This record gives sequence, structure tokens and C-alpha cells, in this order.
Amino acid sequence: KVNNSRKEATMMQLNTDVIANRNIGIVFHDDLAVCDPHSHTFFELAYIIHGNAIHTLDGNSDAVKAGDYVFIEPGSVHSFSKTKDEDKLTVINCIFTPELILGNSRNKKMTFMDLLSAPLLNIDVNKIIGSPAFYVFHDSNNYISNMLYAMQYEYSNKMTNYFQIMKNLLISMIMSSIRQVSSKEMQNTNPVTMIKDYVSLHYAENNILNQFSTMSYYSPQYLSARFKTDTGETFKSYLQRVRCDVAEQLMNSTNMTVTQISEAVGYKDVKYFQEIFKKHKHVTPKKLKSHFDNIYNRK
Repeated sequence: KVNNSRKEATMMQLNTDVIANRNIGIVFHDDLAVCDPHSHTFFELAYIIHGNAIHTLDGNSDAVKAGDYVFIEPGSVHSFSKTKDEDKLTVINCIFTPELILGNSRNKKMTFMDLLSAPLLNIDVNKIIGSPAFYVFHDSNNYISNMLYAMQYEYSNKMTNYFQIMKNLLISMIMSSIRQVSSKEMQNTNPVTMIKDYVSLHYAENNILNQFSTMSYYSPQYLSARFKTDTGETFKSYLQRVRCDVAEQLMNSTNMTVTQISEAVGYKDVKYFQEIFKKHKHVTPKKLKSHFDNIYNRK
């Protein structure tokens, strides 16, 4: 909750702005120096225009960067902290009340899933895995940012029908975002399981997490944090372990040299491969290969 007078004054002004502008507004922070933990009585879409930060929502933290955005529910406590104080953090916020979508509802405990169930949106919430309020979305093609800039223009100029245009743009942003978390693949499994499946096929490739991010709509930062939270192991460590397991299998079943095996599992630097292998297997690849060669009488 907001605990000091400065934050209370800011929140009061935000609430006043939203009410005065028919339950919707845009707040642009060119360089967000401080964003301490606070909560709102309205919904918020926070979009990172420039910079890198840690976003904390109800005690859970995710790394976010330019092109990432999050939804915050009324009553949730969230904050941003820049990863480097000297870097500029630019954020644009679309703030709106439940009444904008639901009419005269006064439910102060409205959740994002409640909002999606509104007849106006007509979204099948049964196809959504978890609440979208816990996702970090990524705007890979600037589709969302373009709509936010259009909303900011309408909000600033308040020309004829500006309110309806802003409302329609918001609905489009919500529906296109929900499409990212309700695909057929995501209905059946969670991202960590999908990452492991992807690694089993692409372990020897570079930038695996970025590749999967492009396919799954999750940001690499979210995937990395989610992987560590769900498994207790970093993605980097997991990938190393998978590569070492495959390397051991190749030593056991082929005549490949250590150099060839190193390249086959994704390491062009043989010395680095040897370090990683010993770290995970507690034996050098040369010694383990000799062991298998002796067992199978290989030369």
C-alpha cells in the first residue's frame, strides 16, 4: 500500500484523472527515476518503451526490457526498479477502471479474469492458463505500442469520439494480448515443460532461449526467471547438464573424439567443454571416454 504523503497525492491525482476522463487515461513517464511499491483502485497496463528494470508484483519479480508490458489488477502491489541507475527508463501506462468494460460495476476486488469474462469482450477464459496478470508480455512487432501512442494522441487532444476510440483501442490491446496466452500449445502444458522439450531437440544450437521466446511469445527474461522458480535450477545450468548427458551417451555409443563430441553438443571451444563436463560429471571427458573405450575394446 501507499504509505507516504507524496505517493498518496500521486495516487489521488491518478484516480481524479481517470474519473475525469471517463474511466480511462494515459500516463507517460519519460524517465521513471523512482517507482516504489504501491497499489491502485484501477487496472493498469504498464509498457516499457526504453530501458531495463525489475518489475515486482505482489512479491514476485521479473526482469523487463523495452517491448515488454504487464497488466496490474486493482489492489495488487507493484513497483519498478532500474537495473542500472544511470540508464533511462521510459514507461507508458494505460490506466482504466472496471466500469469502462463492465458498465456500472463497483466491485473493488475485480480481477483481470473477471474483466475478461465480460460479455463485451466475449473471451473464453477456460482456454487461458493462469491469470494474465502474472505474465510478462512481449510486443515483438510494436503492435501494442502503436495502439498506446494512438491512445495517447486521443487522450491529449480529446477530439470528437476520442473516448470511444480509446476504449476500442484498449479492447484490441487486451484481446490481442490474451491471444498470446491462449494458444493450443499453451493450453496443454506450461512454458518450462515446453522449454525442456525444445532443448531436447535443439541443445546444440545457440541462443536457444531467444529462439523459444520468439516462438512462445514469452520474453527471455520471463522464461529464465520462470525456469529458475519452477525447477530451482538456472536455464544455463540445465542446458549444460543436458549437453553433458548427450556427450556421455556419445562417448558410450560411438568412436567420436572428444573434439567431435564437443562440437556435436554445441561447444566449439573444447577446453570450455572439458571444464563444463568435469563440473557436471566430476570426471574429465578424456578419462570417461577412455573408460568406455576399454569396456568396448575400442581403439
